[in-house]
Amino acid sequence: MSGSNGWVPRLGVLVSYLRTEEKLILADARGRGIPVTPLFDKELVLDFAAPTAAASGVDVDVVLDRCVAHARAGYAIRAFERWGIPTLNSAESVHLCDDKAENSLALEAAGIPTPRTVLAFTMESALKACELGGYPAVLKPVAGSWGRLLAKVNGPEQANAVIAQKLELGSVGHGVMYIQEFVPKPDRDIRAYVVGERVLAA
Repeated sequence: MSGSNGWVPRLGVLVSYLRTEEKLILADARGRGIPVTPLFDKELVLDFAAPTAAASGVDVDVVLDRCVAHARAGYAIRAFERWGIPTLNSAESVHLCDDKAENSLALEAAGIPTPRTVLAFTMESALKACELGGYPAVLKPVAGSWGRLLAKVNGPEQANAVIAQKLELGSVGHGVMYIQEFVPKPDRDIRAYVVGERVLAA
């Protein structure tokens, strides 16, 4: 893979650790003659005062984000973009996808149907929000994945207990109550990968 002048971009793959998928990406890139380097998030030292990424120890031309640590990836990608390094995905896309509230606002603005979603910021307003969509309701943190700290509440008593626990945790994110209607479904989880207007895999 090269441009018309024979130049081949150096690919950096931002990772937390090498899973099977990352190993396959690295092997495929090398098989295509693309210089590729894994960029382990735990080893990065990103000096904002450095004039270039290379001066901060990252000597690549483009970065593919495969990092599982959302906060680390978000900050690293912003730094790479500040140094003029294209990233896949962009910092804006990563931020939009990492924040459930931002994501829901974008989907709503685009007219894409999603479960009814309500934000609230106190115990009292969160209980009212649960009543809006009716019980059961689903409470989620605005950041995070893999179902961590997600709770289905079947009534006001359960909602009160879960909300109280979130507020007790004390972090900024836990002070934002992201509440969705519960959608009954068969015992399955369907994930579709959409690029543009095409579903490439599901």
